[in-house]
Amino acid sequence: MIRLGLMIAVVLAAVAGCSGPKSQYLVEPVASELKLRTSLSTIMVRTVSLPGYAAADDVAIQTEDGAVVKQKGALWADQPERATTLTLARNLTEILSAKVAPEPWPLDGLPDATVDVRVERMLAANNGTFQLTGIYYIAGEARPLKGIAQSFRIETPLAQSGLTGIAAAQAIAIRQLSEQIAKDLARR
Repeated sequence: MIRLGLMIAVVLAAVAGCSGPKSQYLVEPVASELKLRTSLSTIMVRTVSLPGYAAADDVAIQTEDGAVVKQKGALWADQPERATTLTLARNLTEILSAKVAPEPWPLDGLPDATVDVRVERMLAANNGTFQLTGIYYIAGEARPLKGIAQSFRIETPLAQSGLTGIAAAQAIAIRQLSEQIAKDLARR
């Protein structure tokens, strides 16, 4: 009986050892030097729509054969849709002369405009780049505004190896997307 209990304890310890703690990776925002003025006073960033593999907590990469796989033992430190939305709002706030906030709108009244980003691809690709592609929409809310739909295709090199390099390249790609959106908002 003691022997059976000891064997069960050894098996449970081995299983627990295999499922050890997972590392969590932050995508630290990268500041932009771009500063623009816009006639818009307030802008809301809707929750960014990501593909399933990019919205998951697991870090995914593309393998040599093109498969998208989860990295064992690696998680994003924040929910990817939430983190991407907050980073876009922060970047746009720093670039533009407007108050920018994420959805749900936390300020009084309606925002002058909304930004809605739909990502098709957000991935460390097998060609040594981080790819961010999709389309964004800018529409009027509290004031009339000629809406736009603009596609984007951003590739940044994976300058560092490993998961830290992926997080750094992703931050640069999100900054570049923020700058592209800010230029369109400055024309409004």
